[in-house]
Amino acid sequence: MNRARPPQILGPGLTPIILILQNERLYADYLEQMFIELGFTVGGAFCTAGDAKRWLVDHEPDVAVIDAEVQDGDCIELARRLKAHHVPFVVYSTVTPVGKPAHPLLNTGDFLKKPANQTALLASVKGALHAS
Repeated sequence: MNRARPPQILGPGLTPIILILQNERLYADYLEQMFIELGFTVGGAFCTAGDAKRWLVDHEPDVAVIDAEVQDGDCIELARRLKAHHVPFVVYSTVTPVGKPAHPLLNTGDFLKKPANQTALLASVKGALHAS
């Protein structure tokens, strides 16, 4: 993995808090490690929308990387919650071959098809943070 400088998106000394929600533990763990190495604070790396929603009761991330579908169903309700709290998100998924999830709510931000390289994923996350 390439080492990049920590993102200075929120200002000096502030690191973005990221929520990761992926269908497979392998992807969740990989993204968690990648974002830690890039200087983010990982609030949680989850494989179920239920676990992510429970975490969101007491926490608010600056940005999220979510799968379109996870082990306990789709991520539509979670995306609604993130959007209602003005938390930008990137959809990182294999769900659709045409490049966009079917539900319009998941089309509100970037969609990256797995596997995307680290540079593309980081650019999408930074873009989401800057757009918020």
